[in-house]
Amino acid sequence: MSPERGSLLDWIRYDARIGFLALLVAAPGTLVALVILWTGEYSARIQWTVSAFLAVTWLGGTLLLRERLVRPLQTLKSYSLLSGVAIDFSMKIRCQSSRLI
Repeated sequence: MSPERGSLLDWIRYDARIGFLALLVAAPGTLVALVILWTGEYSARIQWTVSAFLAVTWLGGTLLLRERLVRPLQTLKSYSLLSGVAIDFSMKIRCQSSRLI
């Protein structure tokens, strides 16, 4: 990939990227659970109920995670725009000398 062209994730907004990555993280466990469920000898009612529960919790958890990560950043951005002061969001480590007692 050339340096002037970023990866596919660079073209997606941050909040959509968080949601996409949360879906990807939960996908293997959900898929394994569904394979075990549908290849086992369970009744159709159990299979459909557990499948629906897995799908709802997978999507709900993704949306909840996205909301909990993106909303505080949007709030900080709004405060910085309202105050007219640029806020440096990078992590800086400040070394302070401490006295040993």
